Order: sequence, then C-alpha cells, then structure tokens
Amino acid sequence: MAIKTIRIGTIIAFLLSGCVSPSSSPPATTEGEPHGISDNVAIVTLVNNAKSAILVGKLDAADLSLERALHIEPRNPNVWYELANLRLQQAQFDQAAYFAAKSNAFAGSDRTLQAANWQIIGQARAKHGDTVGAQDAFSKAAALAN
Repeated sequence: MAIKTIRIGTIIAFLLSGCVSPSSSPPATTEGEPHGISDNVAIVTLVNNAKSAILVGKLDAADLSLERALHIEPRNPNVWYELANLRLQQAQFDQAAYFAAKSNAFAGSDRTLQAANWQIIGQARAKHGDTVGAQDAFSKAAALAN
C-alpha cells in the first residue's frame, strides 16, 4: 500500500512540475563527479525547474520545487544541497549550513558533493563573522576535493 502511495505522489509531483525535456535526464557520472540528482524523473524535473527559477530570480518558485522534491525523496542529498544553496542566496545562513550538513549526512561516499556542502557551510559561517569556523569548513572542502 505504501508503495502505491509513493508512486501516486511521484506522478502528482511530476504532473504539477511540467513537462520533461530530453535535457532533464540526470547527468552521466564519472569518478570524482557528483552522482546524478536522482533516478526519479519527477525529482530531476523539479530540481531542474528550481535551477531555472533561480536563474530568473524566482526564488520562491525554486523553493516550492525543491520542497516538493524533498517530499518525494527526503533522503536525497542532491536536493538538500540545492536547497542549502538556495538558502545561501536568500541570506538564510543558518538554514543554508543546516541543509548542507543534512546533505552531507545522506551523501555517502560522494566526496564532490560533500566538498560542495562544506563550501556552503564555510560561506554561511563567514557571513556570520565566524572566520575560524569558516576556515575549518573551507579546509574540509579542500581536503575532500583532493
């Protein structure tokens, strides 16, 4: 029964998010690059819609798309990363750092994603005037990038 609920929710989110274009498929991955956003077409579409909305300054629309994606896949580290990045752009630094840490909790062995999250954490700490914490976060990001 729960599986049917997830599928219906996925279909509804997909229909609400608009059409899928050929360019909305997850990027091919190679070693050292982040994994694809998701195998779920609805998630890929929602994240791509959010990125497009950010580009044109529609941050509220981007937020809605990412929140929908989280309802479908609450443990998806890429969605948490995108939401952390959005919060950083919205100057919501505490949430940005929290969401980046949440992404890292689900990132597994994806060092590239972990490094990107530590960059967000460093930027958020720097905006709060925590230069020591920011430098620590940037050091962790650099270590993961190597």
